[in-house]
Amino acid sequence: MKRDDEALDKVILAAQLQPLMSNAKRVKLLTNLAAQWPLVQACRVKLIWEEASNERWLHLDEQTSY
Repeated sequence: MKRDDEALDKVILAAQLQPLMSNAKRVKLLTNLAAQWPLVQACRVKLIWEEASNERWLHLDEQTSY
């Protein structure tokens, strides 16, 4: 896990992607999305190191928890 964090930090610094959402805010967002799954059943997401053309979806249902 630590190696992944270091690699991500390098990507963020190289691409000058500051400020980004903190981990605490990301957890709060995902927790609230999972709790409200009937209203938000899917949303499009993008990893910071991916090209904009990649299409990735986060699907939520009654079994989703975070």
